[in-house]
Amino acid sequence: ASRGRGDVYKRQHLYGQLAHTKDGLELLLKEQSLADMIKLLTNLCCSSVSYGAGKNNPNIFGTGRNITVNKDQWIKVKSAIWGVAHVSSSSIGATWVDKQNGICAIIRIAENCDVYSLRGTAFYALGLVATNKVGCQVLSSYGWCCLRYCRNEQLPVLEDWYQQQTSNSINESS
Repeated sequence: ASRGRGDVYKRQHLYGQLAHTKDGLELLLKEQSLADMIKLLTNLCCSSVSYGAGKNNPNIFGTGRNITVNKDQWIKVKSAIWGVAHVSSSSIGATWVDKQNGICAIIRIAENCDVYSLRGTAFYALGLVATNKVGCQVLSSYGWCCLRYCRNEQLPVLEDWYQQQTSNSINESS
């Protein structure tokens, strides 16, 4: 029997569901666990955090520094990445997490972590951040290409980029 092409959905996460409402986010903020997760991620990425994100301060955690994580910390770091990313899957959650530098920390882990399973987890988690407009804007401000489409829309080729690439290759061959 052949299987048809089906949809795949991510499982719901308590933090992500709570963060979709103002009251739910306030409840999360009363608990210390979310703040502890963000603190773990930001401490992993930098020794001193200067607040303010995006275009104004794109290298908030510095560049070129590899992030090393002890093997006994891997589960804690992965849990923190998932918790923070699920909260960031809502616009109000992404706004708050960005102010705490949580999204920037996940980006740094995705780009610079020595442990590839953590790097992959962070990269996949950034897909959750990109599920809302605020999250896309934050990712774009850090130099990550971020486009949002509905489920049934055809994804277009970026025509300006394509024309630039083809004109560059034509000019180089001349």
